[in-house]
Order: sequence, then structure tokens, then C-alpha cells
Amino acid sequence: MVAARDEASEAGCPLTDEELSRIHLGEAKYYIRGFGVGPRPSSFSSRSSSNSSHLELQKVQSELELLREDRQREREENEKRWEEEERKQREREEQQRQRDEGLRELRLRDEQRQREFDELKAMMMRHMHGRDNV
Repeated sequence: MVAARDEASEAGCPLTDEELSRIHLGEAKYYIRGFGVGPRPSSFSSRSSSNSSHLELQKVQSELELLREDRQREREENEKRWEEEERKQREREEQQRQRDEGLRELRLRDEQRQREFDELKAMMMRHMHGRDNV
């Protein structure tokens, strides 16, 4: 009962003790459970008021449940987007690593070719100078 009262208050539709006891403990004419005989209502409107309050509470609880479901769905969508972004970031990092590795290999190959060219050039120079001396 306490939880229902708190929930109704948070929803902006507070329930009286009489309404709470009728909802949760059933109705006994002019008797409020735990309080004994209560005041006689001036009309039958309190019963309809109690029913409308109960209906309003159910409506608010349904809306609250829908909001919770929406929030859960949004949370799941955000997690999916976050995971997708992480995956894309890992792919970008892997592609960058592969490009860097490719560039290193090109530089090494370029340096090797330059050394081979320099050796060939030096060999040709030695060969040319050797012929000139003959």
C-alpha cells in the first residue's frame, strides 16, 4: 500500500488513506481498515471518485510503463550505435596500420633499390676508370 501511495503521489494523483484501503483491502461500508468506523460520506460520489482515481492511477501506470519501454529501447539503440562506432573506429585504425606498414615496406624497398643503384653506379665507375687506365 505504501508503494502504491508513493507511486500515485509521484504521478501527481495522490490517494487518500480511504482510497488506498478500499483498493487494496476491499470495501466495507463506512469502515476503513486500521482506522475503524469512519465518517459517513455525504453522497455516493466518493465511490465513483475512488474508481476514477483508481482508473487514473492505472492510466498513469500504463503511461509510465510505456515511457520505461521507450527509454529501454533508446538505451539499446544507443548501445548498438556505440558498438557500431567502436567497430568502425577499429576498422579505421586497422586500415591506418596497414597503410603505415605498406609505407614502411615501400621505404625499405626504395632504400634497398637506392643501395643497389649506388653499388651498380660505383661498379660502373670502377669499371670505367679501370678501362681508361689500360
